[in-house]
Amino acid sequence: MKRTDRPLVRRNGASDYLATKYGIIRAVPTLAKLAVVGGGPKFHKCGRWPLYDPDDLDDWAGELLGQALASTSDHDAACGSTLPVSRSASGAESGPVMALRAGRRSTERSPLEMKAARASGGAAGR
Repeated sequence: MKRTDRPLVRRNGASDYLATKYGIIRAVPTLAKLAVVGGGPKFHKCGRWPLYDPDDLDDWAGELLGQALASTSDHDAACGSTLPVSRSASGAESGPVMALRAGRRSTERSPLEMKAARASGGAAGR
C-alpha cells in the first residue's frame, strides 16, 4: 500500500479538505452515502471509523474535475454527450431534447403524442 506521511482524515476532515483544496463541496452525509453505494473516494476502516487518505481524495477530485476546457463545446465534442434529436416528416423535433425543452421527462408523452397514439390505435398513456 502506497502512503505518504500525511495523516488520514475522518469524514468531516475529508469534506473540509475537498472544499478547501478543490472547491468541491461534499457534505459529510454525502460522503457517507457514497461509501455505501459507491462512486466516492477510497477510504480505510479503523474499527467503525472511515479514514480517508489525502492522496485518494486528490485522485477522486481529479476524476471529478477532469481536464480543463476552453469552451463547453470542447466537452460535448470530447464526450459525445449531445442528446440525440430526431425529426418527424413535418420537421418537428422529438426525443430527449424536445422533452427537456418542453419541461418533461423523455418517457412522458406530450398531448400531441398521446392524440397521435390514440388515432393510430396505440396506448393513450404511458
